[in-house]
Amino acid sequence: MKLILKLNRLLFTLGAMVLVWIAAVVGRAAEPAPLTGEDVLLEVLPEKSLPDLQAALERAMGQSSRVIASLLDLDQARVGEKQARAPMLPYASLSGSLGVAQNKYDYDSYPIKDANGVTVVDANGNPKMEPARSSSALVQDLSYNAGLNQPIYYWGALKKGYQSAQLQKAIASRNVEEIRRTLAIEIRRAYFSLISTVNGLDSEKATLAKMEEERDYLKKQAEGGFVTQSIADSADVRIKDYKLQMERSRNGFDAQWLSFCELTGLDRKSQPLVFPKEIPAVSKDLNPVLPGLASHSGQYIPANLANADDSIRVERLNYEIASTRLRPRFGLGLNASRGYHTPDTVVVFGGPYVVTNFGVSTTVNWAIFDGFSTQAAKQSSLIRLRQQQRARDQAQNDYEETLKNNVTNLRMNWQTLQRSEEALTGARDSVAIIQKDFETGMVEKQKWDAAKTIADNSLMAANNARADYYLQIITYLSLRGKDPAVNLVVRTQSLDAPKK
Repeated sequence: MKLILKLNRLLFTLGAMVLVWIAAVVGRAAEPAPLTGEDVLLEVLPEKSLPDLQAALERAMGQSSRVIASLLDLDQARVGEKQARAPMLPYASLSGSLGVAQNKYDYDSYPIKDANGVTVVDANGNPKMEPARSSSALVQDLSYNAGLNQPIYYWGALKKGYQSAQLQKAIASRNVEEIRRTLAIEIRRAYFSLISTVNGLDSEKATLAKMEEERDYLKKQAEGGFVTQSIADSADVRIKDYKLQMERSRNGFDAQWLSFCELTGLDRKSQPLVFPKEIPAVSKDLNPVLPGLASHSGQYIPANLANADDSIRVERLNYEIASTRLRPRFGLGLNASRGYHTPDTVVVFGGPYVVTNFGVSTTVNWAIFDGFSTQAAKQSSLIRLRQQQRARDQAQNDYEETLKNNVTNLRMNWQTLQRSEEALTGARDSVAIIQKDFETGMVEKQKWDAAKTIADNSLMAANNARADYYLQIITYLSLRGKDPAVNLVVRTQSLDAPKK
């Protein structure tokens, strides 16, 4: 009895331990995974707080002229793949003919001879003549033919040509991805530049208002005799020159907007967006995550390096294909034909007849000498191969250097951004304090205007620092294939074929 009780206690203890272990495992599984540095960078992307920028990015990924052109290139590469596959498949053909001919025969008169071959004469001793005559016959022919030709052995040239076309299609597909990747960065940069330009236009308007206010003051002073009229007139000249400068700035904005429309697929005639005065500040403190950012891309291979590898493979295939030019190429042919013929009964006696033919043939095509064209093609292919290998190595070095510089810039420019934010906060605080003093009459308007000018300049500096830092964040994600603006699901989607 005691033994049974001990066993029960032991089983109960083991069961409780198992339940505790299961609960611990389930609890750990339910805990959210800690955020990585890249996760934090993804959360602070500017389009999350700029809906117009987000909409522009989404539109551009499918409607930008660059993307459309790359998708057309991809469609062309797919067609090229089909064309490269065609020579490997059997070639079948059918042919037929129907012919009708009218043969006409004209006979001259000739002496009549008897059975012994002696010319027959009339009563006057003149030879009897067979009169001249004409006859005709209708000849009909109907035939049809079926043929099948199949390449048998081309030393692998056809297969390698098909492999080359497949690689070209893969390159075209990655080009779509690469264009979308670089386009996403360029659109953000263009959007930030437009914000800066719009703020510059607003600043120029404010400056013009101050210049006009100063001109009006000088005119009153001139009327009172406190200043000369030439001083008041010079203010008008400065205003005219400044208005011309403002017009140039406006034309520059219009050119920027048209370029932005081209990038994003917007109608060039569409009204410009309402741009915010301020680029949103980075919403999180990046100090904890910046030290852990990797200066390598992990398992990700960028499109340009993958394309360089495939281009090298294509050139090797081209060399191998060129090496087969002066070798015999073998093929197999099958042929069947049937013909219905009606003979010319004037020439051949007998009725219509049918001819049926079945044939099998082996073909050999052997280029013996092509004027050293094959040798030149192989040498040219080897030169291109060496060029592409060197370009690939250089691209790899540039990519690794860009990764390192990007991480370094992210860490160093964060401090620069923080100083800009502190300067902006200080300038705005000063404006708030001086405004209260101005409203109570403790300071003059000029001091308040000067404080506002400092705040505006601080905002422009902060906007520039924010834009630069956002672009560094985007570049970091983009170089690792993690830019969310690039829709990886549809990156190889081609355009729909036009309906006839």
